[in-house]
Amino acid sequence: MNIRITNDGNERDIQEIHEMLREYNRSHREASQSVPIGVFLEDGAGRKLAGLTGETFGNWLCIQYLFVSERLRGQGIGSKLLEAAEAEAGQRGCKYAFVDTFSFQAPAFYKNHGYREVFTLEDYPYTGKRHYYTKELHGFRLMETAMKDTNQLIGCCGLDCEACDARIATVTNDNALREKTAVLWTKLNGVTITPDMINCTGCRMEGAKTPFCDKLCPVHNCVREKGLDTCAGCTEMDGCLTLGRIAENTPSVLENLKQFRETK
Repeated sequence: MNIRITNDGNERDIQEIHEMLREYNRSHREASQSVPIGVFLEDGAGRKLAGLTGETFGNWLCIQYLFVSERLRGQGIGSKLLEAAEAEAGQRGCKYAFVDTFSFQAPAFYKNHGYREVFTLEDYPYTGKRHYYTKELHGFRLMETAMKDTNQLIGCCGLDCEACDARIATVTNDNALREKTAVLWTKLNGVTITPDMINCTGCRMEGAKTPFCDKLCPVHNCVREKGLDTCAGCTEMDGCLTLGRIAENTPSVLENLKQFRETK
């Protein structure tokens, strides 16, 4: 037996290893089929202007490449390609999506479409980063089901998450509303909030959260520390100064919490 090292990228060598590995995997993993998926934008002559390629494999949509010609960027074409691929994957029975991207490519794009970062490869290839994202494709269907229970969309403090611009922008994938909300929240909170941070399904719903709702909100943190679901379960609710300040701007929070308390 000899060990041979090459640097020529010989396709035959690569294909041989690929076939051996695939045969081994087939004999050990559960039965599943890999089906290619492609979504393309073409001009009248059939020349490709943009496209997404990948495959569906069991429960997963695996995105390999997504490209939009530079002169067409900023028109929402990438979003349409991604949404079409996700819809097709859903028709094939996929529950999740996976993609990786370089730091100079499209991290914000995928975050804005509900993808969550699960791993980052640092210093790749030297000073950059490679980001790995996943998404639960049926997440919005779960949200629509949960919306039937209005209590689920009442935030910890009593605010109605269904009326929150951050949630609306997330559910409808409205990037213009994300930008508008980021500007407003930056002004109100005195900290820089970027559009990619405006990605939230509701503070008590499963799924994405804005950094403020997830980590910085004093009410959310207090509720978690006390092991409660909302302020409605707190014996100090009526005299809470923090909640009182919220109620000064939005009186409906107290009524929402009272109704929540009555239905529990």
